Amino acid sequence: MAEISLDVSRWPLIMVSYPKSFRDADWVHLLDRIVALMQREEDFGMINDVRDAPVPTALQRSLIVEMYEAHIKLVQRHWKGTAIIGNSRVVVGVLTALNWLMPPPHPAKVFSDFEEGEAWVRARLGIGHG
Repeated sequence: MAEISLDVSRWPLIMVSYPKSFRDADWVHLLDRIVALMQREEDFGMINDVRDAPVPTALQRSLIVEMYEAHIKLVQRHWKGTAIIGNSRVVVGVLTALNWLMPPPHPAKVFSDFEEGEAWVRARLGIGHG
């Protein structure tokens, strides 16, 4: 089974992408790595590419909420935004509705176009096109 990819080679822009399936342990590992990045005490933004991802399970959704709650000050101080990239109008609509119903404690916006999402995150970080 493939792992969730968290690429920091373009720091402060973090790229996250998902295989078609992954285990809860992979999700926990991703969240642990995000917490470690927040503990750098540096601003960052994320492109969360969910085009191939399964919908997070109830457990996975609760784990991200727990991570946010445990590290709320770091999230609010350093996580400048996440662009969620979906591959269909339906997925984009569902993700937009979910973010509206349960907004994350950092700016987040759903896009169907990768470049638009990246430009939005870069603007949140105050950095130009890379």
